[in-house]
Order: sequence, then C-alpha cells, then structure tokens
Amino acid sequence: YAAYDANEVAADERFKDKPVIVTGKIQSISKDLFGSPYVILGGTDSLDGVQCMFDKAAASSLTRLSKGDTATISGTVSRKLGNVMVRDCRLQ
Repeated sequence: YAAYDANEVAADERFKDKPVIVTGKIQSISKDLFGSPYVILGGTDSLDGVQCMFDKAAASSLTRLSKGDTATISGTVSRKLGNVMVRDCRLQ
C-alpha cells in the first residue's frame, strides 16, 4: 500500500497484474456485494490497506482467521480503488 500511496502511477508500473505475497495484520474479514470473501491487511480504516479477494469456494479457508491476526496471502495485484486490490488470493 505504501508504494501506491506514494505514487500510484509508479506502483502500477511495478505491481499491476503481477503476482505478490503480502503479509500483514488483518483489519477485517468480510464479503463484497456479490458474496465473494475478502481480507483487508494493514491500514487503519477501510480504505488504506491491501484488500485480498478470494473465490467463493475459498470462504471456508478463512474461517480460521480473526481480526488482528497476522496473515500471509498470495495473489495478483489488480488496481488501487481506495485499498490496493489483490485478486485470485490464497492463504500461504
């Protein structure tokens, strides 16, 4: 998130559509409007972290997580939309 906060254009050049592994403190675990689960790592409010989007079939893997835990998640950077969006995520 810090790279996107400092310079979104440069961060897109470096990260967009590329695989990443992110580790951070879980800010929230929820579902989007379409029922797809996600985890937000880092940040202090709902728009300043890394939002890791999971497939609906992966929802059961998230049941062992809690807010405040530290998690490592892999996925592909999509874009910054408030949070930095990471899609096709998996717990590591």
